[in-house]
Amino acid sequence: MVIRAGEPWGELGVPPKFVREAANEAELADLWMCGVREAALRSGTLCSTTSTGAPGYRIRADIDAVLVEWTGPNGKKVVPLFGTMVVGAGVLGMRTASIVTNSGFWRTRRLVPAAHPNDGMLDVLDVSPHMSPAQRWMAWRRSVRLDHLPHPHLRVRRGHEWEWPGGACTLWIDGRKRIRATRVMCSVVPDAMHLWL
Repeated sequence: MVIRAGEPWGELGVPPKFVREAANEAELADLWMCGVREAALRSGTLCSTTSTGAPGYRIRADIDAVLVEWTGPNGKKVVPLFGTMVVGAGVLGMRTASIVTNSGFWRTRRLVPAAHPNDGMLDVLDVSPHMSPAQRWMAWRRSVRLDHLPHPHLRVRRGHEWEWPGGACTLWIDGRKRIRATRVMCSVVPDAMHLWL
């Protein structure tokens, strides 16, 4: 069941010995594609969202998945996203970019502070093509203090679905570079997995 703002999330416990473990969100997606619906996560942006502070104990919580469907040279493909996806066009994605996130984090920074991995929503940070490399670097530095927003060249959107408005692009899904795509669509799968964090 997805959470509402201010509600407690997850329960403290010890993972059963039979639970599969994923090193990161990309491996978690592989397990999910194989039908696994309960797993432990060793590292990644989802682990950045919470901490138990109790040695030996972990938080077991439901998390959403974001289904990413893209069309590329080899046709359509659908994969789950548990952490963050970067969609970029141009050299190094600098011409235009969007960050679709379940966790709110990209790399070590919480770029979308309002995001939560079990709120039944996906969050998107759109970077304007008019934002210069120097402005992007400044916003990245300011994101340590979470004061990179609001910004005239950064726009946050929330919803159950999202579609890439541009043309040809490159996808990085949970840290893995994917093939170039011409169309990208995302939709939320609430309570997709029980996860030990």
